Amino acid sequence: MLRAAVVVLLFALMPSHVCAEARIALLIGNQGYAAEVGPLKNPHKDILIVGAALAKVGFEVLAPVQDANREQVLYAAHDFAERLQSAGSDAVGFLYYSGHGVAVGGDNFLIPVNVKSTTRRELDVGGVKLTEIITILNESAPQAVHFIVFDACRNNLGGVRGAKGFIPVAERPGMLIAFSTAPGATASDDGKDSGPYASALATELVAPGLNHSDMFFEVRTRVAASTAQEQIPWTQDGLMRRVHFGGEVARSVERAPAQARLDEAAAAWDKARDITNTAVLEGLISRYGDTLYADLARERINELKKLQVAARPQGFDGYWQVHRVSASCVLSPDIRFVISVTKDTVAGEGSSGQKVTGKISPSGQLKFSHSGTNGVGIPDGSTIHYDGSLRGNTGSGTFYRASSRCKGTFTATRSPGS
Repeated sequence: MLRAAVVVLLFALMPSHVCAEARIALLIGNQGYAAEVGPLKNPHKDILIVGAALAKVGFEVLAPVQDANREQVLYAAHDFAERLQSAGSDAVGFLYYSGHGVAVGGDNFLIPVNVKSTTRRELDVGGVKLTEIITILNESAPQAVHFIVFDACRNNLGGVRGAKGFIPVAERPGMLIAFSTAPGATASDDGKDSGPYASALATELVAPGLNHSDMFFEVRTRVAASTAQEQIPWTQDGLMRRVHFGGEVARSVERAPAQARLDEAAAAWDKARDITNTAVLEGLISRYGDTLYADLARERINELKKLQVAARPQGFDGYWQVHRVSASCVLSPDIRFVISVTKDTVAGEGSSGQKVTGKISPSGQLKFSHSGTNGVGIPDGSTIHYDGSLRGNTGSGTFYRASSRCKGTFTATRSPGS
């Protein structure tokens, strides 16, 4: 308790930027795990430096939560959501978690420190699903802008059967969800004063002139460079407005805007030119699409895709982006979500967090389903069935809702790097 009080006092004494909107942050750091799970050394340091950076850019940093069990994590999330709800329509929330995390059976879990193993049974009872956190924030503070950042999927997690990393989540309006590493990969806990992701995040949060999209792009390139491209952060951005953490800066009158942008693009390309992860290069193209450096990034992506196709074994294993379209589904005519294919199994999450289950044949014929909702994320007892096929890096098929006339078509595209 004394340590937590000192951390809160440190955050309160730090200077902050003047912000129009209310900014509130919750930081959770779990490191005192049992030997069977794998203790960590940096989460407490991670939340200290990230919290300090957030305080500098105008966030009210709530009392940090350290070495928490399931009950403590969920109570903290509820308290955080209620504070955001009371803060008004312009509130910005930032939830940062550092600790162990894992995907098991199609669900992403935060692992509390009292969990004794990483079996599905133990995690169902003592773990915290990512979808639980999302639901709490959506229901209690739907008007707020939410940043949910998980510096998890640590590389020394013990006792896991199957993938140690996370599975992608669907885009959710009003939320940016960030993971410290790519789908299916692990994140490092190495570092003297913090892990590599926390260090990059704390550095870029206070950089002036960056909107949130640019800021997370800089975090990605910084982490990739510091880990020799072994760790590539991932984000899913569903925000409807831009947030400038470190404040906006006036344009320089000494350099023409076009030249300043070209110089910035050149510096970004210099960082990204040797990176083998296409997500980084696509981020550069999105930001500097009108420059010659975007063309260079496109050429690099084409080279990498050719190498991936040549090296990829036959089959359909990996992550697939599903796009569902219908003219008869009134509440949800256009839906996007992600599925994963492993051997003959299809899994993942629907657009509202529903569990996807199904099968795929060696020839690419697949059938899968998930529970239906009423269009605003509430289950309605129905089931939506999908029937289609995959060929190479694309696929297509049809779907229907068993209890209504809702039906249509879907396409599937293999995620880059899968």
